[in-house]
Amino acid sequence: MTFHAKAYLRTEETRNLNILFEESSPFRAGGCQASERGWKVLDAIRDVADEVDATPAQVSLRWLMDHDDFTCVPIIGARTTEQLDENVSACDVDLSEEQWNRIMDVRYREDDTLWGH
Repeated sequence: MTFHAKAYLRTEETRNLNILFEESSPFRAGGCQASERGWKVLDAIRDVADEVDATPAQVSLRWLMDHDDFTCVPIIGARTTEQLDENVSACDVDLSEEQWNRIMDVRYREDDTLWGH
């Protein structure tokens, strides 16, 4: 069954929990390209996902949840209940400090400047 996750998620229960759902997609503006940094981050996420028996999407969401600078975590692109369940299951993923830092560190150049900044 294919459906739009936003319609599925906008329920009385989520409104009572003060959960906001916004429709957004970086692909609408003509596509997305991965940078060199993006590929390195993806490689690190895939490695960690293998280590913790999770999907790269779950590891990415868990990393964001554990990041002090983020107060919300987007669940992007869920088109089926299975995809939504997979993404929500990121709450059950545990990253060690070393795994979290490995993903964080790959975002920086050798001179300790953040890629793209």
